[in-house]
Amino acid sequence: RGLYEAVWQAARLSPPSRSRESQACCEGEAPLGFAAGALFFSGEFRVCTSAVPAEQVLLFPGSPVASGPGDVVLRLSTWLEEHHRLQDMPQLLLVCDNLGFLHAPTSSGRSYLLGKGHFSQLALLVHDSEGQLRELLCSDLAGEWPPSPDRTGCTDGRTADPSG
Repeated sequence: RGLYEAVWQAARLSPPSRSRESQACCEGEAPLGFAAGALFFSGEFRVCTSAVPAEQVLLFPGSPVASGPGDVVLRLSTWLEEHHRLQDMPQLLLVCDNLGFLHAPTSSGRSYLLGKGHFSQLALLVHDSEGQLRELLCSDLAGEWPPSPDRTGCTDGRTADPSG
């Protein structure tokens, strides 16, 4: 409960995101602020918020990449790596918006977490589309690879393999 309260409070104080990811999930709504936090086995927790506008990165001139849920996980990565170095692994990760809803990390956050083998069993709590709380592991974010033939989009019995 302490981690959730800290992450939600940080999200309420974080600058609103204008990222494509947050706009896609909240079309027509006010921009959301995000924060991420991790609870470590030592009992310590760390929380990071969205980047302030001065820290936003440019993909190309005039195109700011505003903070979104993935960015807060990347900002938290310094603490995740430091605690990993100290052998104090995280046991729970939360990504929260300023309204109190828990999200899965976006693509940049997932890429970071899945690229590090030592975070595959890290637990996440997320709200599903009905608002129910669900527990996942980082490894659950990977999906199935390679996709099974019935998930390739081929409906005439073909596989996605161009040689087959």
